[in-house]
Formats: sequence, structure tokens, C-alpha cells
Amino acid sequence: MRKIPYLNIVLFVLTFFSTLTVGAMHEGIDLVSEPIKIYKGWPFSIALLLILLFHEFSHYLASKKHRIEASLPYFIPAPTLFGTFGAVIKMKSPITTKNALIDIGASGPIAGFIVSVIATVIGLSFSRIMPVHDAVNVISLGDSLLFKGLARAILGAVPDNQDIYLHPVALAGWIGFFVTSLNLIPVGQLGNWMADISSMLF
Repeated sequence: MRKIPYLNIVLFVLTFFSTLTVGAMHEGIDLVSEPIKIYKGWPFSIALLLILLFHEFSHYLASKKHRIEASLPYFIPAPTLFGTFGAVIKMKSPITTKNALIDIGASGPIAGFIVSVIATVIGLSFSRIMPVHDAVNVISLGDSLLFKGLARAILGAVPDNQDIYLHPVALAGWIGFFVTSLNLIPVGQLGNWMADISSMLF
């Protein structure tokens, strides 16, 4: 009988609330005085979780396609600027062919990248250009050439002394690009560690 993946579910729920919190704060909500308004963070949270879900489940489904056993995604909640450290899966059996290695390795970044582009385009269409001196308490993020190109195509050239105030969905798209690039860094040991905890607790 297949065990219920309690740890995967708990971590996903915690990550939902951690990203929901970050999204609400991005909207300027003071969660100390108005905790009920945490729901306003849902556009950021849903967009980011969808990017991570497509990324990790593409790895998972590619593993199943090649009959390689893999865990379900482990989401990693974190009190950070993004509300999460991403998600990982654990390979439970050896990858036996080069085709399987390429399919499994490439499927996640490709899927995550596509959803990130969609989120970025949607989010930028709701973003606005504002004077820099009005953007108080706003963190400035570096842009990739792709992100800059999409922003210019959707919003046009940004005048001097002005900048783009990103809609939460566009911010999630930016993070999606960042997470996709981080996928090149091996984090398999983190997945192994979390999977080991799962086997011990559940």
C-alpha cells in the first residue's frame, strides 16, 4: 500500500503560506496590524508555486517515462525575500541511459522557463512605470537580457529617473528565471536529506 506523502504535503502548505506572506508584504500589507489581509499575496504565491510545480513535476514525469523511481517534489519554505528556497526531488534509482539523463535534467528547466515567461508577460502587462523617488522601500532587482527585452516590448522605454514597479506576478516570473538558472547547481544532497527525514518520520 502506497504511503501518503505527509512531508511533501506539509512542506507544500508551509511554502504556500510563506510565499503568501511575501506576496502580501510586496503589496504593502502590514501583517502585524492586519494579518487577515494575507490573502492579498495570492497572485505572487500562486504564480511562483505554479512555476515550481511545473519545473519539478516535469522532472518527475520524465523520470516515470524512463521507468526511474523518483520522489514527489519537496518544497522548501523559507523566511526570505522570495518566501522559498525552491523545490527538489530525489532520484531513488540509477539513471541508466544518456537519453534518460538528458530528458530528466532538461525537462524541469524547460517547463519552468516557459511558465516563467508566461508569468512575466502577464505580470508586466499589469506593472507600472513610476518615478524613482516615489518607489520608497522598494528593493531593486537585477534584470536578465530576456527580462529587459520583455519589459521593453510590453512597457516601452523607461524614462530617466523612473523605473518599473513590478506586479507580483511579474516578480514571480523574475524569480522563475532565477530558479531556472540555479537548477544548474547540484542540490541533490538536499533532496536526499529531506527524503531521508521523510522515511524516518513517516
